[in-house]
Amino acid sequence: VIASGKTAFISKCAPCHRPDAGGLVGPNLTDDYWIHGPKFADNVKTIWNGVKEKGMLAWKEQGMKPAEVIEVASYIYTLRGTKPPMDWITR
Repeated sequence: VIASGKTAFISKCAPCHRPDAGGLVGPNLTDDYWIHGPKFADNVKTIWNGVKEKGMLAWKEQGMKPAEVIEVASYIYTLRGTKPPMDWITR
């Protein structure tokens, strides 16, 4: 589940959240300051429904299956507290 979630995250989420989930256009997903809730269910809901006013796609409208949403949310949960480097800002 985690490996499949990582693959989907890299292809679908990393363009906005970076491959290490440290945030770019989309917010950092590795810290404890989750805008739309810290629970696993909150992550699933955000991925599935999106947040249109913030530019987050509703992945249900992009063809993502419920099982894939669970996989991505599971992978994201493994990244909490990983503290990715911020050196990309100076590149």
